Formats: sequence, C-alpha cells, structure tokens
Amino acid sequence: MSATAEMVKKADDAVNATGYVTEKEIPELHDMAYARELAEALSKSREKSSEEGYIYTEPFDFVGGKISNIVWNMDKIQRVPTLKKL
Repeated sequence: MSATAEMVKKADDAVNATGYVTEKEIPELHDMAYARELAEALSKSREKSSEEGYIYTEPFDFVGGKISNIVWNMDKIQRVPTLKKL
C-alpha cells in the first residue's frame, strides 16, 4: 500500500483542521506501516509550505479502550488533552 498524493492531501487537510488524522478519515491507517509511510509523506509535503510542526504516528488509546493508529502534529496538539478528547 502506498500513500498517494490524494491521501496525503486528505491527511494534510485533517491535520490542519484538528491537528490529527485517524482511521475515521483514512481507514488505511489501521496498518502501522501505512500510517508511518503517510506520516513521512505528509512531513515531506509540508517542508516548503507555511505549515509547520512535527508529524508523528503511533498507536493511540482512544476512549472506550480501542487502540488504533493516529497521525498527528505534536506542535499543534498535546497528548494528554487529546487522550481526553478522543
């Protein structure tokens, strides 16, 4: 599976709006290898834009105990408040 330009754009839009993107927006994020590839492609696409931040991916413990992958801008949102929100 490859992170297409369309998926990078979709992830970029979500990260700009909320600070993160989850499987809800991009179901392919269930695959950690894909999530890492998308995060890397997203970071690369933002290098020469006005959008800044450290893009990171990890398994995330959502409300209800579901653990799934998230790609997020660590400069825009913090882990603890996000844990409470999601």
